[in-house]
Amino acid sequence: SVNAIAAQCVVVDSDINEKYSGECKDGMANGKGIATGKDKYEGGFINGLKSGYGTYEWPYGMIYKGEYSNDKRNGFGTMTVPKAAYLATQAQRSPLGHWQGDIYIEEGIYKDSMLINPCTGGKNSDSCINWVTDSNTGCKAWKANPEPNETITYTGECKDGIANGKGTVQWYKNGDLRQISIG
Repeated sequence: SVNAIAAQCVVVDSDINEKYSGECKDGMANGKGIATGKDKYEGGFINGLKSGYGTYEWPYGMIYKGEYSNDKRNGFGTMTVPKAAYLATQAQRSPLGHWQGDIYIEEGIYKDSMLINPCTGGKNSDSCINWVTDSNTGCKAWKANPEPNETITYTGECKDGIANGKGTVQWYKNGDLRQISIG
């Protein structure tokens, strides 16, 4: 690996491709590196795309620390958003976050840069693995505190194996219907 500048080593994300220092392979950012432009990213790259663990900083104080794949937030991560930045970007904020003082926090599992499962403590913590899967459809639904021997049946829209959109989840405990969620 060699150190390179942006002209010799391509970073695909146009918000961070003005200056690059780090590992390079075949003219593309590969391995660990720091890329800057209007924003800053420090972390892993594969073929010029953000990949693996990284920290992304926006000029107005938002910071994401977590996993990337294919240039998007994918996997466990934490987004911290100062109040002023929250107000400026409110339409883009996930309703799944929470306030801690003057900082809005979106923590959990991301898919294609969207928070889909709010949870804390890392991707293998109990709060991050609270999915119950319909054994017939393979579609899974998230529940804050699933109980042992809890199962579901789900009818409705399923995207990437996750109940997403209009649908009905029936929750069972030891085979007995306990709850119906319609969304």
